[in-house]
Amino acid sequence: MEQNFKDKSYRIIKINNKTYKGKDSFKNRTSDYIINAFDENYFDNKIILDLGSASGAILFQVMNKIKKGVGVDVDSKKLNIGRHIIRENEIQNISLHEARIENFIHKTEESYDCIFLLNILHHVQSPYGILNAVAELSDDMICIEAPEEGFYNAYDRDIGKEVNFDR
Repeated sequence: MEQNFKDKSYRIIKINNKTYKGKDSFKNRTSDYIINAFDENYFDNKIILDLGSASGAILFQVMNKIKKGVGVDVDSKKLNIGRHIIRENEIQNISLHEARIENFIHKTEESYDCIFLLNILHHVQSPYGILNAVAELSDDMICIEAPEEGFYNAYDRDIGKEVNFDR
C-alpha cells in the first residue's frame, strides 16, 4: 500500500507493508544511509531526539528498537504527515512536536541517548549555541549531517528572533 501526500515529506517512510511519500519523493531519499552508519544494535532501548525531524522518518525507521523517539520541527505540514502515520499505525513510542529547535532544547528537561541534527545547523541563527545546548542533553551521541563547507543560510522566519540558551 502506498500513500502520497500533497506536502513535502523529505524522506520516503516505510512501515510494515505501507509506503508514505510526499510531493518531493521523486528524489528517493530514505533514512538508510544514516541508520546504516550505526552498529546494528545501537538503537536498542534508546531514547532518541531528532531536531529538525520533518515527518519523523529517522524515528520511524528505528521505532521497533527504541524505547522512545521525539521529533521536533517548525514545519506543521511535515509534522502532520508524521502524526498521520503515528495515528494510522498506532505507534506509541514516537511523539512529534512543533517548535523552533532553540525553544525546545531550552525548555526540555529530559536527556537523550542519541540526538540527530541532520542537515539543519546551517539554517539556524545560532548553530554553536544549539551545539552547546545539545551537548548537555546527550547521554551518548550526537549525529550531525551538514552540507558543503561554508554554506550558511538561516531561514528568514528565524532571523532576528530571540535565542535563549541558559544551559
